[in-house]
Amino acid sequence: MNNKPVIITLIICILIAAAGLTYRFAASGGTPAADRDVTADLPVTEMGESLQKLFQEKQNITIDCLGDSITWGMYSTPELEEAIDNGEIYTGYDDGGQMFDDFDIYVSSAYQSEPSYPEVLERELNQRLNAAGKNNSVTTVNDGICGDWIMPWTHERMTCDPDVVVFLMSGNNFYLNVPLNGAFEANLDAFRKQGKIVYLANYPLYPDGPLMQYFQSANEVISEMAEKYQLPLIDLYTMVKNRVEDGTYTWNELYSPDRTHLSVKGYELIGTMAADALWADITR
Repeated sequence: MNNKPVIITLIICILIAAAGLTYRFAASGGTPAADRDVTADLPVTEMGESLQKLFQEKQNITIDCLGDSITWGMYSTPELEEAIDNGEIYTGYDDGGQMFDDFDIYVSSAYQSEPSYPEVLERELNQRLNAAGKNNSVTTVNDGICGDWIMPWTHERMTCDPDVVVFLMSGNNFYLNVPLNGAFEANLDAFRKQGKIVYLANYPLYPDGPLMQYFQSANEVISEMAEKYQLPLIDLYTMVKNRVEDGTYTWNELYSPDRTHLSVKGYELIGTMAADALWADITR
């Protein structure tokens, strides 16, 4: 199995992530954002109840989807992967690890799912709220950056001041060997101090995909954090696996040829599943 397209794709993600982090740090003046004053910490054991209360008391709700390429919505096509393999798209990459000489050509060939899972989440929740006769509206913000990993200040790169955070990260920490060293906890502590309602999500995984071992390790940490902080977990791994096993979908329908990122249909599915999880708490 030729994993070269996967490696190329991930190097691109890393470069995009580095550029994004540099930009956000410079835009903030090079200093961390100050902690907001809050009247009380949100009890981490009552996130579901807090979400229901939020929708009872506030009309316009903002949800920040904070994550990596799965949140951003990166995917590829067979034609793109074949063109890379055949050298039709020049990347300047060789087995010696040479960095891209013609980066723009490759990036212009990259794809973002339309819709991404945060867009599906927004659409689904608003449709359900409208059908139920509720007066709320939801806006989601896609704060996914390809190749990003968790650092203690990751929460500071959110581009909005949300009511709810859906946090799906740490896979690239394991793939790139960037130690967590308490970084996951630092972000969850910050969300708690800011009074955010937080949902964790885990990674749906293609069986025996080239990076499965890394993202399995990430899923274990995500489960540990959900238990430690008593946070609701959107178990995309199990939900997607079940939909394949019951014959609704095939793995190849839901995934890109790199067997790491999802297809457009796959992002549509996990966005709907995220909406199912939040809707259950809104309406219980």
